[in-house]
Amino acid sequence: MRYIFYFFRTLYDVGFKRILGRLLYEIKIIFLKFLPEKIIIFIFNIDKKTPKYKEILNTLNNVKISKRGKFINPSKITFSFLNQKETLAIPIQWNSNKYSQLWRFNLHYFEWYREFLEIKLRTGKWPYNSRLLKLLINDWIDNNKLGIGDGWHSYTISIRIRNWIIFFRICPDLLNQKIIDSMWKQICWLYSNKEDYIGGNHWLENLISLLIGSLQFEGKKSKEIFEFSFKNLEKELSHQLLKDGGHFERSASYHLLILERLIELGLILENINGLRPYWLISSIRKMTNWAYSVKLKNGKFPIFNDNPEIPFDIDSIINYGISYLNKKNIPKKGIKNIL
Repeated sequence: MRYIFYFFRTLYDVGFKRILGRLLYEIKIIFLKFLPEKIIIFIFNIDKKTPKYKEILNTLNNVKISKRGKFINPSKITFSFLNQKETLAIPIQWNSNKYSQLWRFNLHYFEWYREFLEIKLRTGKWPYNSRLLKLLINDWIDNNKLGIGDGWHSYTISIRIRNWIIFFRICPDLLNQKIIDSMWKQICWLYSNKEDYIGGNHWLENLISLLIGSLQFEGKKSKEIFEFSFKNLEKELSHQLLKDGGHFERSASYHLLILERLIELGLILENINGLRPYWLISSIRKMTNWAYSVKLKNGKFPIFNDNPEIPFDIDSIINYGISYLNKKNIPKKGIKNIL
């Protein structure tokens, strides 16, 4: 009897909106497997013609990919996520059931793609696997049918599309029309498949990525996506930030991740069109102060609730926030410094 009570209590806490949204999502995934891409494009209102890709952020265009040591038909690449190392054959089976969904999500994030760039910016040398970058991104486009698989989950798109945009703005020699077309499709898909029913950090990730993505393209739809996301991000931050500045999910890791995303968004908004929204500055200030308040004596942050691993320490994110608020450059090399 007690377990039945816990079950219904959990359903109550999750809420009808989230349960219904998840059910509709699962049903949608089943049907998408049987639909041709032209029908999917029509249903989800994805533009057949990609709008003009803006010539912006030209100051970022300063890094070229190494062309030394050309590969002849590379067949394998190794990835390590969640303390699990796997060697994958190329072409990659992006949705293989051999690996957990969370491991596959990390593969689709292309965070590793961005880490290659960080290494280059900090050391002056590309890591060995960076020579496969163009091959891997084309492999993703070729082997992930629109709307099917983990790569088209709204959360993975949110993270991947930001990583692609930053990477190709800094390394434009790798960009081509095929990649631009794919980025626009992903942005349109995300706009039509928002995770507003889930809320929390997922909804914030969606909105931040839609803002950054919409700024890369000309046209009426880009403007529509921008205005929608701008309005809703302001609304969500007022709802999701507690009085002390902490994120309402009460996870230090997610708080720091969201803070980093917001600072990056703030810098991109300012670099592209000179915007420094008061509500975004206020949110970043509150979240930076909260991060400083919870910093432990050993220089780390407290682990409570759901705390995924993050690729930076708390001091670096606090300094990042202060640099944005005070409009001062970060002295260390890397993507943060370039932005």
